[in-house]
Amino acid sequence: MAVKDSKRLRQLVSDYYHGLITQDSYREQRTKLLDNIGAANGEQPDTVTRKQQPAPEEFAETQPLSVSQEKSSGAGFRPRSLVLGAVVLGGIAAAVYMVFVQGFGTGTATDATGPQSQVIEERSSKFGDSLVEDFLSRSDWSADSLNNFLLAWNSLDDAERQHAMEGRPYRRLRIRLHQRIGEEAVLTDAASNSQLQALTGFATKIGAPYRESRIATADELDTPDVLPEVNEKDETETVATDSDVIEDAEAETESTQVAATSADEVERTADPVAAQPEAVAIADDPCPAEIAATRRPYCQDNLSDGSTGPPLVVLPTGSYEMGSGDIESESPPHQVDIADQIAISRYEITAAEYEQFCVATSLTCSDGDWTGDHPVVSVSWDDALSYTEWLSKDTGFNYRLPSEAEWEYAARAGTESPYYFGDEITPSAAHSSENGTVDSPLPRTDRTVNRNPFRLYHVSGNVREWTQDAWYPNYDDAPLDGSARSSETESLKVVRGGSYADPGASLRSAARESLDRSHRDAMTGFRVVRDVLQQPAD
Repeated sequence: MAVKDSKRLRQLVSDYYHGLITQDSYREQRTKLLDNIGAANGEQPDTVTRKQQPAPEEFAETQPLSVSQEKSSGAGFRPRSLVLGAVVLGGIAAAVYMVFVQGFGTGTATDATGPQSQVIEERSSKFGDSLVEDFLSRSDWSADSLNNFLLAWNSLDDAERQHAMEGRPYRRLRIRLHQRIGEEAVLTDAASNSQLQALTGFATKIGAPYRESRIATADELDTPDVLPEVNEKDETETVATDSDVIEDAEAETESTQVAATSADEVERTADPVAAQPEAVAIADDPCPAEIAATRRPYCQDNLSDGSTGPPLVVLPTGSYEMGSGDIESESPPHQVDIADQIAISRYEITAAEYEQFCVATSLTCSDGDWTGDHPVVSVSWDDALSYTEWLSKDTGFNYRLPSEAEWEYAARAGTESPYYFGDEITPSAAHSSENGTVDSPLPRTDRTVNRNPFRLYHVSGNVREWTQDAWYPNYDDAPLDGSARSSETESLKVVRGGSYADPGASLRSAARESLDRSHRDAMTGFRVVRDVLQQPAD
């Protein structure tokens, strides 16, 4: 009897979401069927423990968005979106199926280690991701679409939702949703924008609330909530100490910009990627040249989705001797003058930052080898270039890959030794395989490896980094102004810095390697340079 009633219940759900029966009839028949199932297992109807799925009106009581329905005489109702109704059907039917698998099939508790448990775990690992991927593929942000998704989302059990929220499809949904909110926020006044209100309400309901002011928190900076006092005398130290972490937190908190939230503050089109932004005045530059001489030369540009771009360090101008006389490809040593100020990313570009670019440009990017705050790897030279072009369009400032000369200037940071930390590689000096095999890079939140005197992390080791330059076998006829020797038609490009898998020789400040521009591997990533606007001469 229980099996028969279970099939009838699944058919009942199907009939309801296809508009074949009314809501009242659905709820009445559902209650009777669940009571019958419980009674078949020796339980009284009023004591049956069951996981009831709320009808749409019950969801409406707990969420700010209303479900639009069309009613017709004698035929119940039909959701406006029949296709998304199928998604809802799948969600509710699957959730109802979980009821039977977990307890009503035999009248006893299901063995957590048995075949049924394996089926549940397998479905839990896929169904939530599929639901999100289907929603993203439709690119429908109407109120009906949002509400239909919420119906299916709320039908998931806690384990399914948690698994989905840890997956890449959900991360892409969160990024794209926040971008849509950011686009809506600059079009009209927030109080009169119903679409904006629907989107922000939806974001809250799926556990991804949108914050209008993207001010860095302790969690985002991965620093303690309570910070001890900074020891001023340690300012010039390169050892990774508590004061080093504290200064990082203070500097990045100060440098994080508040996103513009009204049309009066910024004018952008609905598509932040397709349109070139207006020129930004020097007075509005978040990375002014003068901060290079301060104790905290940090800055970040605003992105159109309300977040901020990669953390940057504004470097001073200067001169240095590039190359070495020991290796042919690094010869001859020559003096280079960096006359124009630049800002360079403090860390290698992370997987999360690169994924934001993928979502904004609708590119299908691979999952990569590591996620989150780990450096993005398995990206080609052209991939890295595309990321800088997107940043340029979205922020209004010119981003690019560093030239070889700029990269070595930033890596040396005024030092003349083989490495910026001296002549010996210790585990706290660089993340590499010099002192034992290492098989993965460190995330940017890790502070076990020292920064260099310019406050940059992992310019030696971790992952090697693409530069703008085409490969030349030596420095004959190399430019002396820090510019790149580059042609977009040449296939061989230069990578610098060495990786976690490399020995010490590859980590030297002067070391250089060639890779084909299409090459991708788990040891190669990149960091970016942003041009700093120059004050006109008096």
